[in-house]
Amino acid sequence: MSICNQLQFYANRLFIFSLPFLLLIALLLGAALNVTHAASTETSVYGAWTVQCQPENGNPTPACVATQLVSKGNDARQVVIGVTVGYEAQHSMPHIIFRVSPGANTHKGAAVKIDQQAHVSIPITNCDKQICEVRSFIPNVLLEQMQQGKMLQFAFFIKNQQITYPVSLEGFSQTYQLLVSNHTLASHHTQ
Repeated sequence: MSICNQLQFYANRLFIFSLPFLLLIALLLGAALNVTHAASTETSVYGAWTVQCQPENGNPTPACVATQLVSKGNDARQVVIGVTVGYEAQHSMPHIIFRVSPGANTHKGAAVKIDQQAHVSIPITNCDKQICEVRSFIPNVLLEQMQQGKMLQFAFFIKNQQITYPVSLEGFSQTYQLLVSNHTLASHHTQ
């Protein structure tokens, strides 16, 4: 199965989930919007990535998500794309969520490209009046590219105009190692 087909398959699986998934999405959205969390939230920065870990329902290992907000020019208030990477308790694969303009052309979808690697097409999974989201599990091939790469290019269309935003992968390898170790610890505590 090609990486493109894997992403589409995982995006479709990720789109249909239960209440725990919706609660995780709420946590991810809060992190992406820089909402102030309780004092028990731990925040770490690895390169361009911010990792927030928060205690979860009696589990001694906190749930962690990594985020990056990409701004237009030097104005940090003009966020053009938000990226979130994390795990769900019941899944062994990490997921990624891209949040972009609500004007994205859902029929043309989106694409991800790491450095000089081939691009990977992925569907836009959800749009409303405020935001469009691309949600997918991250196949191992793409995950390896992200850990070794320098830049992720995220492309989508508004009407017929292609928009491409750079997402730095500086610090992603460290970020991912923290996410995977917390997920592994959390999985052992829930068994």
